[in-house]
Amino acid sequence: MKDYCEQTIQHLGRQSPSVVFAITMFFALGGALLTIFIGGAGNWGMWIPLCFLVVPPVHYLCREVLRMRERISELERKLQQRG
Repeated sequence: MKDYCEQTIQHLGRQSPSVVFAITMFFALGGALLTIFIGGAGNWGMWIPLCFLVVPPVHYLCREVLRMRERISELERKLQQRG
């Protein structure tokens, strides 16, 4: 069974900040265009800032998770070498 959460963390954590910015722009503009074409309510105006407040921090957290896992593995190796 595939662990989609783990795959998401791995995928987002490996992306560069410029790729994350492009993904964020895609979601923000996609939501705005969808609103224009469907003729949605004004509530969709919050979609754009929400994209910029959510996607970059999620990217940062994914990178931190991967960094911490690497650090823990490194510390475990050092501990095993000492013992």
